Formats: sequence, structure tokens, C-alpha cells
Amino acid sequence: MSKIGLIVSLFFISTGMFLFSQEDNNWVQGKTIVDVEFEGLNNIDKNELNGVVSKYIGQEFSDELFLELQTLMYELDYFEIIVPSAKPGDENNNSVVIVFQVQESPSISKITFTGNSLGKTELFGSIMIKAKDIYSDFKVKRAQDSIIKLYNGKGYPNVSVEVEKESIPEDNSLLITFNINEGDQTLIKEINFHGNNIFTTDSKLRSLIDTKKKSLFKDGVYKEDVIQSDILKIEGLYHNNGYIKARVVDVKTTLKDDESKENVKNMTIDFFIEEGDVYTYGGITYKGNEIYTDAQFDKFEFLKYGEVYNKSLHERRFVNIQSLYYDNGYIENSFHDEVEIDEENKIISHVITIVERGVAHIGTISVTGNTKTKDIVILREIQIESGDVFSRQKVWEAMSNIMSTAIFTNTIPQLNKNESGNMDLVFEVEEARTLNLMGGITVSGADFEPALSFSLKDTNFMGMGRTFGGSLNLGVDTQSFSLEYSEPRILNSEFFGGGSLSFSHSKSDILQLGGTDDGLDGEGNDGKEYPLLSGVDSYADYDKWISDGSSISSSEPDLTTYDISLALSGGHLWYTDLGRLRASAGFTSSMDTLFYDENITPFNSIYRDRTVGEWVFSDRVWTRFILDARDTPIGTTTGYGFSQNISIGGILPFKRESDYIKSISNVDFYFKLLDTPVNEAWNLVLSLNLHAAYTRIFNKPGMALPEGDKTAMIDGMFVGRGWQQERDGTALLDLKMELNVPIVPGMFGASLFVEGANLWNGDENESDFNIDDFKFSIGGSLGITNQIMPISFYMAKTFYTDSGSIVWSPESDYNKVFGGFATWGISFNMNYLLQ
Repeated sequence: MSKIGLIVSLFFISTGMFLFSQEDNNWVQGKTIVDVEFEGLNNIDKNELNGVVSKYIGQEFSDELFLELQTLMYELDYFEIIVPSAKPGDENNNSVVIVFQVQESPSISKITFTGNSLGKTELFGSIMIKAKDIYSDFKVKRAQDSIIKLYNGKGYPNVSVEVEKESIPEDNSLLITFNINEGDQTLIKEINFHGNNIFTTDSKLRSLIDTKKKSLFKDGVYKEDVIQSDILKIEGLYHNNGYIKARVVDVKTTLKDDESKENVKNMTIDFFIEEGDVYTYGGITYKGNEIYTDAQFDKFEFLKYGEVYNKSLHERRFVNIQSLYYDNGYIENSFHDEVEIDEENKIISHVITIVERGVAHIGTISVTGNTKTKDIVILREIQIESGDVFSRQKVWEAMSNIMSTAIFTNTIPQLNKNESGNMDLVFEVEEARTLNLMGGITVSGADFEPALSFSLKDTNFMGMGRTFGGSLNLGVDTQSFSLEYSEPRILNSEFFGGGSLSFSHSKSDILQLGGTDDGLDGEGNDGKEYPLLSGVDSYADYDKWISDGSSISSSEPDLTTYDISLALSGGHLWYTDLGRLRASAGFTSSMDTLFYDENITPFNSIYRDRTVGEWVFSDRVWTRFILDARDTPIGTTTGYGFSQNISIGGILPFKRESDYIKSISNVDFYFKLLDTPVNEAWNLVLSLNLHAAYTRIFNKPGMALPEGDKTAMIDGMFVGRGWQQERDGTALLDLKMELNVPIVPGMFGASLFVEGANLWNGDENESDFNIDDFKFSIGGSLGITNQIMPISFYMAKTFYTDSGSIVWSPESDYNKVFGGFATWGISFNMNYLLQ
């Protein structure tokens, strides 16, 4: 806003306030505001302003409220001049309508750049203003600063940006031009170290620091803040190896014109180091500790007397001593760590002085930041009560419990000392997007048949952490409908439950039985069946027909199926010192029937064994135990989890196809390897996940195991990424090691993995298994990491071992890329503990 506009506006504010407080005081004061109107709008959306002023509608008019409303209008930075007035909101003057006559600030008609070597797409991506926005000095200045920051990050330390404004009176707009003077680009050509004569080499120091010279994969940009961080890393390396007085005494930079590139200067960076002498560790003396003994502190000892001194290990012990107090309520203690140096013998000792104070108790517990979620949903996850002794560990556990609901992206505890001396505890949360509505047209099947698909799911239904949703799929040959509901805390207790109902109808093509190979195969078994197909006169012909990628023609006889499924489950949750323990049980049942022309004989024996039109019942009961000590279910970085699932198929006394006992055991360990800030908004986090799962399917006593119940499998999505699907197993061992990095926490992430899977089929003896039985894969994935749609794209190199030799990419024709070098596919990042 111009100075003249500001003066005029202030005049109208003061005049308007005078008029309202004097002449109109008899009817305006205390009247209910029923509307706020704007006159003179051209480019600004009235709906946007309604959202700003809506909170004032329904309130009683007062001078203070009126001034607050006007101040808010000016803070929007949309108007040059605002003239307020009021009019009656009804015939009896019992209400009031506030009217603002405005003159809009000019809009931005176009944004251009001059003098830039960087692309316009990159420049536009760095600023927050765009054409048709209302002009604001503040926003343009911020865009100017963003452009400078962009250039600085690419090695242009002397860039300058000037803003040129061209007025277009016809439509009250401005043409904004950013005139960029880039200056020379400075790139790091060489990094040298001086004074590192005894302890370490140049190559080790170069790999340690973040400043890198220009290369194919490094930008070679000089950044002062990174240099300061590098100094600390170099000194830290020395300090952790006994050179406690080592320091970087100077960093010098030298610039030289690049002979091959115009406007580019090459930089040489020289680090000058004083190493000093090596010191050994002389132990710790404690003073002031009465609550805990020296012996209790000794369990945190990472260094032994006489060992080479390591500063980081000592600092870790100092932090652990503080944590011992903090975890037990002594949060107001003070600690002092004094260093004593014996220069003659080169020994470093410490004296830790502790001033012990009383324990702190919890005052009130409250939550903030939740707009949709009810307070009780958060408070019931906090296993701390008002009056309890403060424990940092319990606060961390409460944070983990809150995050385990999967309806928050972050939670931050805050402590405030109240008048009584207790600590009020406030949990500030950030809610995740829990309502997901999706719809569109999908294609599937070999013929890419279209289908309309709709789904609606809310994982925080009514703000109570409930899950409620459904899906509808309307395809040409397949239609399905499903509903699901789950209650995480029944009546706010630690009992939970839920259920789902689904219905499907499908129509597909089936092959007819063609015949059976004459004679015996090499195993001494009867000949194999083959379908009725043109040019197929044996199972070998059929096998080639499949390998050629052929599919069933639409002219084949039709198969129609109907399926109805119902699932119910419930359980109880306990909070223990080892983690969250969930015990649950459930019942799943389904009925399905099929129809086809009874005058044909299907090739698939499963269809032949069924009676056309007969409903076949399937059911199972299951029980599951989960011990969960992860920091968060989404983007887990630390903790562990164990689960055991046992299910029994075929319980009710109806005709059925399933009779089995199935056990699935899972164990996961998570380790955070790295958590370092890259910028203000993002930390580079690396975490390691070790996973093992064992599936075993048994026959019921006195009964044979039906072939259809041999469901252990390598599927290429959950197990054995990169491998072609292998079914009909009775036992499966699945081992994984993953290195994960979140790109957008809770949304996108990448991983590197190594995994191996071993599937036993039929009656094979598990005791005979060896490493040659495993199918291995190594690769990486990139994809969505939230629990709504945890899908990733992966590339993997498959291999197995043969008597100690590695056989790479054994399945040469399966989803191969790069000339057969690797396999690609889609995988699902399902949480193993929830299976």
C-alpha cells in the first residue's frame, strides 16, 4: 500500500470510528452483526473475504470489535483504501450490516525475468506469487529474496535482483519484472587439508565433510553454513579419537577464473588443522548425588580407565545420567560437567556436580491442535494422570501411543510450570488427512476392460478414531460392493472391534477339457490334462500356448460367480512396559456359487468338482497377539514388534472346501541410523528394518489337507519381490532387510532391500532346507508410504545360490528391464504387524 493510501485509510478509520462512536452510537452499539458487505470488488473473490469475516457475524457491535475487523482488512493487503459504514440489518434497526467501500490494490498481470540463465520453470517454482494475484510489497520482496536464495544455492554468491513495476491503468494491474544480475558462478574445484600429519588422511576427511568439489553427482557449491558444520565434524573426529585439543585454526578460500567457462570462478578450499596430542581417559568423580549412587551411574560407562579419550562417548554417559533423573521426575535438577586435564600424563578426567531437587508432579493434561479429532481420542492414549510423578519416558510412550492411532502426522509435548509448582502437560498434535474419496475409471484384465470405481473411507469417523467406509466397482464383467467399520475403543475402554460385509459378481471365460496325454511321464504318473484349444493336442502344446502369452478367447463358455463375505473381530489392548499388547479374535465367513453350461466339462478340476448353482460355505476363526513397541506405525524408525496369528478353517458343520490350521509368526526390529537436518523443513532420516516371518499350514488331525488350502506363496508383491509367482505351499520363510528413507514423511519414501524367501511345497521335508533353497532379491523401491494406499514401484535383481555359486536373474523372461538385467514390479508396503 502506498504512503498516500495509508494516510487516507487511517483518516477514514479515525473518521469512521468517530462517526460510529458519536453520531451513530444510539443505534449501532450492541446490535447484532448480520452481514459484512464489500463494494468496489473487481478481482478479489467475495467468497474468500466471507471466510475471513464470517466469525464476526452474529457478534454484537462494539468499537473494539469494529477496529479489530478493520485492522484485519488492512492486514490482508488487498486494498488501497477502505471506507467503512453501517446500515440497518432489518426494518426495526435491531441488527446491523457493516459495509466496506474499497479500492483494490492492483493485481499482477504478468511476471517476467531478465538476465537469468536459470530456466523460468525453476524461477517460478521458487516464488510464491503468480499472475492474477493482488500486488503486495511484502510478497514481492519475499519473492525477490527467494530468487536470491535460489541462486546462492547454485553457487552465485553475488547475485542481485531488482524489481521493476509497470502500471497498466486500463485494468488496474502491474507488470512485474525481476531484473537479475547473476554475477559469476563459484564452484569448488579443489579441497585441501594441512596439518593432518599423524591421525588421518586427506581422503578420509574429504569423505567426512559435506562440502564437496564439483563432480558429475555433486553441485560443488560453496556454503558458509556447511563449512562451519564441516569444521565441527573434523574436530569431532579428532576429539573422539583422543586428540581433545585438535581444532581447525583456519579455512581459506581462493578464487580463480575458469579458463573453459565464462562467468565461472573455481574455488580452492584449504582447511588448516592443529592436531595436538593424544589423551587417555581418567574416569569420573561425582559430587552431590544422594538419590543415585556412583555404582548406578557406572552402568552407563562406555569408556574404561586408560583408554583413548572419546568425547562423544563421555557426552552420551552424561546425557544418560541426566535421563535417569528426568525419567523419574527430577526434571529441575542442575548438572555441571567440569573437565580436568593432566597435561604431564595426558589424562582427561571429569567431575560431575549434581544439584538434586524434588520430583515434579503432573498438573493438568490437555491437548491442542486437533480440529476434527475429539480430545478424548487423544487423552485415552496418554497413560499418565494428573498428580503422577513426571516421567520423560512415559511422555515418550504417550507420544508413541498417540501416533499409533495413525490419524496424526506429529505430536509435540509441552511442559509449563503452574502456580502450584506442578508441570502442566500439553500435547500439541497435527492431524493427518483421514477422509479419502476416490473415483474414476480403471482398466483391468487381459482385454483392458473399463470399470467405474468409487471408494469413500474415513479413518477418523466422527472425530473418534473410527474407520468407516465402502467401495463400489462397476465393471463390464465384474461388480463388487463392500462396507467396513471398526471401533478402536468401545465406549472409550480398551476393547476394540469391527466388521466388514462384501458382495461380488463376476463373469469370465473358462476352458473346456480337451483330453489327457497318453502314456506316463518321467515321474511315473498319469498323463496331464490339457484344454480344448485349436492347435493344442497335448499338455506340452498347452504349456507352449501359455508361455506364448496367449489368453482365453471371449468365445469360450462363460462362468458366472457370486460371493458374499462377512467378517467380525474384536479384542483388547493393554499398555505394558514392553509395548502395546493387542489380543484379538475374529470370525470370517463367505458363501459362493457358480454357474456355467452343464453340457460342457471345464478344464479346471475345481469347477468340475463343484455342483452348478450350489452355494458352498467357507469359514474360519482366528486369534492374534501383537506386541508393538514401534515409535510410530507410519515411517517407523525405532522399536520392535512381534505378532502371532493362528487361524482354523472349517468350523461350522456345513459343506465346505476349507479344512486347515494355519500359523503366521512375524518379528520386526527397527534401528534409526541417521537423523540429520538438511534444511528447516526436512531431516534426512535413515532407518534399518529387519523382518522375519514364518508361515506354516497344517492338516487337521485325522484329515487330509485340501489342495486349495495350501496357500503359502511367493507372490512378488509382499514376498519375493522380483520373482514370478509360486503357489501351493505349506510352509514359507520370509526374510527381509530394508534401508528406508522418507522423502515426504508419511507420504512418499524410498528403500533399498535385500530379501530371501523359501517356500516348501507338498510333503517336502523342512529339516532338509539349506541356503540353496532360497530365492533372493536385491534392489530398491520408491512409492507411497501411508496406510491408505501403500504402493511402491520396485526394481530388483534376482538370484539364488547353487553350491556356493550365485546364479543371477534365473527367470529371464519375467518383467525384465535394461536388457534383462533387473526385474520391475509393484509391491505393497503392508505393515507386517497388522497381518
